[in-house]
Amino acid sequence: MIARRRAAGFTLLELLVVLVLMAFMTGLAIPLISSGTPGAQIKAASRELLAGLRQAREQAIVTRQPTALTIDVDDRKFQISRHKTAFQLPGKLQIGLFVAEVEDNGKRGSFIFYPDGSSTGGKVTVTLDGQTNRIDVDWLTGVARLQE
Repeated sequence: MIARRRAAGFTLLELLVVLVLMAFMTGLAIPLISSGTPGAQIKAASRELLAGLRQAREQAIVTRQPTALTIDVDDRKFQISRHKTAFQLPGKLQIGLFVAEVEDNGKRGSFIFYPDGSSTGGKVTVTLDGQTNRIDVDWLTGVARLQE
């Protein structure tokens, strides 16, 4: 009788199970790591606010009507006029606002964009854990720029 020796190693099925488990764990870990870092949160919030400002300017040009983007500093929300949806920013952010249109003792402020592309201008600062991003809105051109 010849004794067969089993070759050392892993089967294809075992390797596939390990690869699937690693992919699953990586898929769970990446969002938890990236959403927890203050740098990622502040960057995402600043870009969302920047996109809102650009959308308000474009809407004013396309509709040929003044369009406002109003920011609520305490609730960390912003809304574009004639839009029903208010956009919520993460809860730990601090927002600083320097605009011409101020309401509620500085708790709310608006950037107004005009059909020619110009605006009332101003600045928004977004701060989290000592990191600050600033968005400048040029009054003459209405162009919003992110300063990281």
